[in-house]
Amino acid sequence: MQLLKQVVEEFSVKEIDPVALKIEREGVTQGILNSLAEKGFLGALAPVEYGGAGLDERGYLVLLEVLAKHSPSVGMYVLLQNSLFISPILRYGTKELAQEIVPGIASGKSSGTIANYLLSGGKISIEGSSLSGTSDLVPNSSAQMCLVLAKSGNDSQLVLVDGGFSIVSDSRKLGFRGLRYSTVSFEGAKAKSILLSGGGEREVQNLYNDSSSHVSAMALGMSEAALDMAVSYAKDRQAFDAHLIEFQPIAFSIARLVSEFNVYEKYLYGISSVKEGMMLKELVLEFSRRASRASLQVHGGYGYIEDSGVERFYRDTMALELLTGNRISDMSELSKELLGGESAKY
Repeated sequence: MQLLKQVVEEFSVKEIDPVALKIEREGVTQGILNSLAEKGFLGALAPVEYGGAGLDERGYLVLLEVLAKHSPSVGMYVLLQNSLFISPILRYGTKELAQEIVPGIASGKSSGTIANYLLSGGKISIEGSSLSGTSDLVPNSSAQMCLVLAKSGNDSQLVLVDGGFSIVSDSRKLGFRGLRYSTVSFEGAKAKSILLSGGGEREVQNLYNDSSSHVSAMALGMSEAALDMAVSYAKDRQAFDAHLIEFQPIAFSIARLVSEFNVYEKYLYGISSVKEGMMLKELVLEFSRRASRASLQVHGGYGYIEDSGVERFYRDTMALELLTGNRISDMSELSKELLGGESAKY
């Protein structure tokens, strides 16, 4: 695990850090995507026979944590391709479909996304193989393929669409500016494959539950970056003839946050169930917002300048929860897991 962490760290310092600000302003570059593909990161969870890296869960968590530390948008792109596109293809699709789709994703020759009305709103319907309607806040909306949760009468289906959808408008959002989020129309689109002919809502919720630890890894990566910046700035910046780190309120605050980070990170790599992942996600999302906000405060007015790099972690930790789950649904699921099936009914 340490060797993988070192490899991803060296890759990030060399490939991502020099263009981190450009990613925020112009999006994840094709050069970065090519480099991610060459390293096997775009197909991290895909088996080797499908052109993937075949990483285990712990290795994948390392990958997401380190990438998010250097660029949350790059980390989110990798999570999207693996956790929310490749994983459901492998889980619900046929072997033939996986052989057709997954190698292209892993090589970077194509990309995927997901349209989930439970998370982003909009209304998509399917009749036979024909789709209609729109979905809001579709991430990586320039992708060639899309997994679509669609209403079918009183039920729901999960289908794969290979083209035929179009961008209606782009969304100007608070965080993850390196990724394109859009309202997408599926009018006239045809399903290439129906992965789930019923019970789509339940299975998509399970998909997001299963990726809870992946979101936690990203949140911790962003928190670590923000805290490292806070420590570095506090050691360098002087006020009243002393460095900021010498003042107890600042030192105590940062030390408490660093302690929390170490506890959460240790727990992350010991997770053994979906329930534990959901528990950690709830705690770490809140922690990442506090850590990034504290770093912003340590930097003072300088922290609000885009070139400082601090403000993007504050924005992205605020947006992470909104773009990777529905908090009410997440908490309802967690309540049922911890308190029983009758909890949180109203």
